[in-house]
Amino acid sequence: MKFDPKTIFSLFISVLMIGSIVGFTAFYNFPNQEQNPDNGGEPVLSPTAINFVAENIEVKVDQMLPTMRIQAETSETDLTAIGTGYVYVAEISFDNDLNLGVMLERLGEETSLEYLDGYTFALIELPSTIEMQSENSELGLFQTYKFSENISEALVGFDTMEGDQLTVSVTATFIGADATNIMAFEEANITAAPVEKSTIIEAEISSLENTIFFETELPYSLLDLLSSLEEEISAIDDVNNASVFISGVEAKLSINGEEIEEAKFSAFEIFLNDINAGSVLIENNPLVVEILFEEITSNSFSEKKILIEEKLEELEIEAPVEEIKGMLSGQVLFELPDSKQFVSELSALLESKGLAVEIIQPGELAVHELPDPDSNSTYPVSSGLVQSMLKTGHLIGDLVNAKVDYVLVRGLLQSAQATEE
Repeated sequence: MKFDPKTIFSLFISVLMIGSIVGFTAFYNFPNQEQNPDNGGEPVLSPTAINFVAENIEVKVDQMLPTMRIQAETSETDLTAIGTGYVYVAEISFDNDLNLGVMLERLGEETSLEYLDGYTFALIELPSTIEMQSENSELGLFQTYKFSENISEALVGFDTMEGDQLTVSVTATFIGADATNIMAFEEANITAAPVEKSTIIEAEISSLENTIFFETELPYSLLDLLSSLEEEISAIDDVNNASVFISGVEAKLSINGEEIEEAKFSAFEIFLNDINAGSVLIENNPLVVEILFEEITSNSFSEKKILIEEKLEELEIEAPVEEIKGMLSGQVLFELPDSKQFVSELSALLESKGLAVEIIQPGELAVHELPDPDSNSTYPVSSGLVQSMLKTGHLIGDLVNAKVDYVLVRGLLQSAQATEE
């Protein structure tokens, strides 16, 4: 479960208020019933408190503070053991030299808390002046607020560090021109934002998995031919296991073309209504047709398609009849990672079914660093290996050209995936 900082802030306030009449009255302003003799007996009304917000403000983290606010779930029902019951909300202060990551790890391991989430406090540098608007957009109110000093507290993510550039939202409650309850909340960490890059490398194959994958579009007209495909693949020598998946395949045809004469449109519409389809949608500005058949074999479906094409030709309507295609995918485990004979037999089998399929094999490339295409920088690969999707027919030790897509966070390599060119 993910909690945003404003939710955690409000829940924490709620916890502090439980069982406290004083806390309740602090958050609820009862109308002042005292009569003012100097105002003709009219009650004195308190100024209205209105919540304002400013969003997408760029700031810099000046200092991390040794306090964090957490929320977690727990199955512990002993209130003396956890404080609040099934949802645990707490503000925790710790020594400056304590590692926040270690503390979070201990909270997860040494307590009954689950789905631990939250934020830590920091001091941020805000602009000296910000433009705010009422949280209730219907009020349409605006305030220009000038800070006496531009250092303010903020709730930021656990991964945020001193010096980071952030975008934050700032909330405040205005009573007249006076602002109270000013708080900032991290929206995004610009410094720690993932940066996606790609590069082309030549590398040696370090390992190959005993698995291949294939995927292709599948028209309904070929569906009956594939009823025993899984068994046929499993019958190939060296195959240990085969799985075939079919999704999104419907007996559906679509026709799209320019607007046609009314007489031709009427004749074609009558023809389609007599073709025993489950449903027919037809419009003529421009020509758009969708035909769905129910409980029909792929052979009969192909015959219906041919009849429709012949009718369009007879009426001299130029518009292609297309099948709405689904997807066919498969995974095959086999004995040897360099089994070229197996791959050759599998390709021949799929082609005999009318399927043009690209077969790929997972493996690893030996890569010690990745170049940055935008600079002279390189990024070390700590494991020396990059997961790759390769064409079949290779042996371990072969050199291949591959495109590597990788992600950097704070200038360090976080993930990389290669695909053979």
